[in-house]
Amino acid sequence: MSRGDKLLPVWIEAEHAAAANPDTQQILAAMRRRAHIDFMSTENLPLVPTFIPGPLSSAFNHPYASGGSRWSRLYYYIYSRISSRIATIWTLREMAKYRSWPPMHPPLSTRTAVMDGLFLGSTSEKRWLADVRRAVLQVYTKLGEAVAMGDRNAIRKLAGGEYAKTSLGRVPGQGVKYAWRIDRQVKPVKCLSWRAIPYDVEHQEMPEPGAEVNGFLIQAVFRFDTIQSLQPTTLRGPANPVPPTHVVEYLILEKRNWLPLEGWKIVGQTKPGVWIGSEVAMKQIWPDRPQKKEKEKA
Repeated sequence: MSRGDKLLPVWIEAEHAAAANPDTQQILAAMRRRAHIDFMSTENLPLVPTFIPGPLSSAFNHPYASGGSRWSRLYYYIYSRISSRIATIWTLREMAKYRSWPPMHPPLSTRTAVMDGLFLGSTSEKRWLADVRRAVLQVYTKLGEAVAMGDRNAIRKLAGGEYAKTSLGRVPGQGVKYAWRIDRQVKPVKCLSWRAIPYDVEHQEMPEPGAEVNGFLIQAVFRFDTIQSLQPTTLRGPANPVPPTHVVEYLILEKRNWLPLEGWKIVGQTKPGVWIGSEVAMKQIWPDRPQKKEKEKA
């Protein structure tokens, strides 16, 4: 019996225990509320709450545990990781009910949903996300080339929301262009979070479990760790090249159709150790905690 098979009953039990947990329910409720948005025609969609794991040192800088002790901050950090991962597993189980994703293997069972959720960050070429990771790397590469060349139309196709505005603002000035490329990947593209909401485009509503769906809103966070080169070119010819740079980015990608590998857009950027999503949802998950009052001196 593999280690994963031994862990499976433990995680299934933990999943059921967390299903009734208020924090997990807040995440899932926020995901369901997105299903009532006509996301096929809305340009900027709110982000579904998710937590991006970071180094343990970031636990003591948790923005929603300010004023607490070091141990309470560590608790919030660990609890955030667990609740966000459980929400990912729950997402995959919900997706399995609609029998439409992912089409690269048979519909997800409870077992495969849990295992895929536990090993979401796997970079193995045998995992179901391998093709998706290649697709988002292609989007990342094309967007970098479009920004360097000043191709605004391509930028609008590959980026959305605030990230599109940021990318358009990075377009070089008139008379200057760049040749941008990825020299190599330091680490393979890694998926850190996965949120998906089924959507019935025809009736603009969340479909009943077991039904075939014709739309999905998917928001996922990927880590890109690369060595990049930039060669500026002016009207007078090539300028001095910029030394290769090690770049690590945590980008939020979104897609709004059922096609597995098409339609991905980069819509935001984040960093490890913090929650992303609407501020209202964040406050629901991590409400402000009252500060301890200092004892009045007698």
